[in-house]
Amino acid sequence: MKIIRCTQKLMKKLDVVPKENIWAKSWLESWHANVFNIEEEQCVLVTNDATLYSLFLCGVERREMQYLHSIINDYFFKLMRMDGVPQHLLEKALSIGDDVVYTPSANKSVMGSMNGIKQCIESIIYRHGGLNDGGAFKAQNLINKMPLKVMGFQPPVEAFLEKLEND
Repeated sequence: MKIIRCTQKLMKKLDVVPKENIWAKSWLESWHANVFNIEEEQCVLVTNDATLYSLFLCGVERREMQYLHSIINDYFFKLMRMDGVPQHLLEKALSIGDDVVYTPSANKSVMGSMNGIKQCIESIIYRHGGLNDGGAFKAQNLINKMPLKVMGFQPPVEAFLEKLEND
């Protein structure tokens, strides 16, 4: 099960009743999510609490919000493949299942880090000619490879792989 801790803005767009007092059994289950617009496209940023490994979903339409859990699960798999996660670790990461529970955001530190990641995404997109010129793909490709101060200058993909390997 993935526990997605959402901002109030995202919770309204999802139109779900948030579950209260849900706690993750492992670091891999706990994620935060936010919604924002870039170039009039609705984007969702989903970030793992422990590693800041992030999924950047661009162009999520209003009618697709009811299927956000499926979109997250599919993209999570594709992103790990794109990042070269070895098969045995991929299976370990996917073993938490496809169930998604939405709760209110709970960690200001993660939300602050997500705000910084969002600013990096916007900068990358604009530097690479916008969304229509592949900026969203470039942003997703780079955000998990950037060293983050809050992670001791370790890139999120390395922290994610390390935790998976040692867990």
